Amino acid sequence: MRSSTRRSRKMGPPGLVEKRPLYVQLMKEGHSNRAACRILGINQNTGHRWLHGRNGVEGLVQQGLDPRPRKAVPAAAVSSRYLSEDERIYIADRLLVRASLRSIARDLGRSPSTISRELTRNRSDKRRYHPFRAQKMAQKRRPRPRQAKLVGDDELRHYVVECLSKRWSPQQVCRALKARFPGEKHRHLAHETVYRALYHLSIRPVPAGSARLLRSGKFSRRPRSRTKVKPRHYMANALKIGDRPAHITTREEAGHWEGDLIMGKGNKSAIVTLVERSSRLLLAFALRPGNRSDNMRDHH
Repeated sequence: MRSSTRRSRKMGPPGLVEKRPLYVQLMKEGHSNRAACRILGINQNTGHRWLHGRNGVEGLVQQGLDPRPRKAVPAAAVSSRYLSEDERIYIADRLLVRASLRSIARDLGRSPSTISRELTRNRSDKRRYHPFRAQKMAQKRRPRPRQAKLVGDDELRHYVVECLSKRWSPQQVCRALKARFPGEKHRHLAHETVYRALYHLSIRPVPAGSARLLRSGKFSRRPRSRTKVKPRHYMANALKIGDRPAHITTREEAGHWEGDLIMGKGNKSAIVTLVERSSRLLLAFALRPGNRSDNMRDHH
């Protein structure tokens, strides 16, 4: 029997392991794959494989090498009723010259109690006030996360799940809560609270998922921006039913018809219905295969 020797695996060119973190850093800075590879002197296919290889971007993220450029997030606007960083710097400067709290408040246009609370809350030691440290302490204290009502109240959550299991809508559930808990206003919810709990999976009543509790069965909310985009088959210049004359709505004048199109399974068949508004006379006929406008015109 011939003995077979295993060939040694050919290693890649030296230096690529060291260049990979540099490639990731260049991608973070906003360079393209072509530009980053030209700077490092590597093949574009190598950079493309690092970025969209076997594991893709997620594989690099798991290794701590995220090539996606970081976008600067603008700071949220803070209400003027809170002290700003410049005001805290002014307070620190005035305290160094032993100015009184009332004089500092008068210069800033604030109440003396505001300055007193600032020194009580955001001064780490009792001797000196540090403005930048106070700014960080105030920013850390500003978010006030609260526990959701459906998470902390088991009885309320079980009742909401029970109602949703009966195919009730969130609006019906919220109306039923007022009758179930008449004297407990803290258990009265808005229907938006129920929707958010379902979409964020704060309620997990069944193994198949919480979205089954909604009639629509949706797992996520459709962004509103998509609803503004009309589909291609939308007729922009069509006559809307709301624009018809008022005397037609009263059904007192004969000769006005309403048409509708009923599609069958898989859109393989179609039925046209015409209803006379005054006498309620119904005319219905099926279209030939191929639901085109000329077919409906020929039948009419």
